[in-house]
Amino acid sequence: MILMMDRMGDHGASPDELFALPALAVTPAAEARALIKIDGLKLLGFGPRTGEAVTELSTALYGD
Repeated sequence: MILMMDRMGDHGASPDELFALPALAVTPAAEARALIKIDGLKLLGFGPRTGEAVTELSTALYGD
């Protein structure tokens, strides 16, 4: 699984571009196209939304 910060808007690489990078293309995550994007401030801000970020990440990894 690749965990990536999601910046709202048209920033960063698309999943196709990301998984085409040589360093990532050979990983099991690229083979499975396993990508999670979460708002970086929510995930790393350690503020009032931390619990929400943990729940979002857990759901993305393990389902409901």
